[in-house]
Amino acid sequence: MPDTEFDVPRSVVSFYLSLLRWTATAAYDVVDKILTSIAFVIFVVALFSKELAHHLETNWQGLSRWYSIIPLSMLVLYRVLNVNYAHFKELANELDSLKGPVSFVAGHSATEQISREGFPIVLHRIGITNESPIVAKSCQLVIRKVSLNIPGLSMDTPLNIKDADVRTGDIKRNATSHFDLFLTYHKAKKTESPHGTYVIAPNMPSIPWREQEETGEFGLKLQGDNFDPKFWSVVVRLNSGLVEITDVKPTLKD
Repeated sequence: MPDTEFDVPRSVVSFYLSLLRWTATAAYDVVDKILTSIAFVIFVVALFSKELAHHLETNWQGLSRWYSIIPLSMLVLYRVLNVNYAHFKELANELDSLKGPVSFVAGHSATEQISREGFPIVLHRIGITNESPIVAKSCQLVIRKVSLNIPGLSMDTPLNIKDADVRTGDIKRNATSHFDLFLTYHKAKKTESPHGTYVIAPNMPSIPWREQEETGEFGLKLQGDNFDPKFWSVVVRLNSGLVEITDVKPTLKD
């Protein structure tokens, strides 16, 4: 038997044409198996009893052709019911997946050390995991507020998505997207240029040099098309020109 599931056409004519083709294929398969079984039985009977085989050949006239309507009608009815149920099941699963709010978990992604223009640098990222049964559409992670004085940093600036060179993207179910937040010249010295930590924003603003260790917070907002905005506070520790993310915790809007 062929597979009982297929893509449901989106028009009445296409649906029933596909259904007729599907039914004809199934009917051929069924008839082929039935004829093969009958032929095998007749072969066995003829092998052991020529008289009985001759009797079947000369006296049995077969069934009325009208009897074929019954199995064919049942086969068509079964196919229609099966396709309708498959379509209903698909819709039911889609509706079930839309139930419940979209939930996320944020954390500090593993840093990545690379080399650019001869300077060793470290990229600091924020990982957002979608723990919902649906895809989070058109997600942007933006900087909402900062407790530190960073000249040139604009608020509501979307962050880059790792290795994508875009700032907006979907987050699939049980998947994690990584957003670039800081770029730090890890072995920087105050006398070197360039040096220190930069926020990965369109104009790459630099975090001013601190002689002493200092702690600050970045307020982040995740926004998208099919969920309410989510908010986190990223706690960072600054030591001279270097930055370290120490905590990522959910917050209210204000």
